[in-house]
Amino acid sequence: MEKYRREASALVSIHDVMPQTLPKAIKILGFLEKNNVFPVTMLVVPGMSWPKADIRILRSLQDSGYELAGHGWKHRAEMINCKRHLIHAKLISRSEAEHLSLSPEKIASIIKNCYHWF
Repeated sequence: MEKYRREASALVSIHDVMPQTLPKAIKILGFLEKNNVFPVTMLVVPGMSWPKADIRILRSLQDSGYELAGHGWKHRAEMINCKRHLIHAKLISRSEAEHLSLSPEKIASIIKNCYHWF
């Protein structure tokens, strides 16, 4: 990807970047580059099983000026223990909002794990 740092034209984030979605995310980045849409933040799910080749791609994207940010850890709710989370899981997130039933300590642990992963 071409290195860029120009005046922002929009605020764009690509969510749920995982090994299985990385090829599609790369295609989206190509489209955005062609249309001069920048900057772009890649919301990466670090707790997946990332092949070394995909890690190299992420580093290359970062070196090209894309921002990488943690987006949860596994992107899957392991437990749903409140009505608000149950409704969210059924109507919005398909049980992917892993943080909604977690304690503040467990949320802090996810943030810490993301920080160390990057």
